[in-house]
Amino acid sequence: MKTSICGGNHGIQWTARNQLDDLDFADYLALLSNTHEQIQIKTASVEQSLNQ
Repeated sequence: MKTSICGGNHGIQWTARNQLDDLDFADYLALLSNTHEQIQIKTASVEQSLNQ
């Protein structure tokens, strides 16, 4: 999960000061983003880390 979010600010604006980005506690992988572009970046990042 950390791989998908490192190096960027891609979370959903939750409050004025906080962003909701990932659900490390969930049983399934959850990637949350405001835009389609951000979800593509996260998905590619996870895929790249799996191929290493």
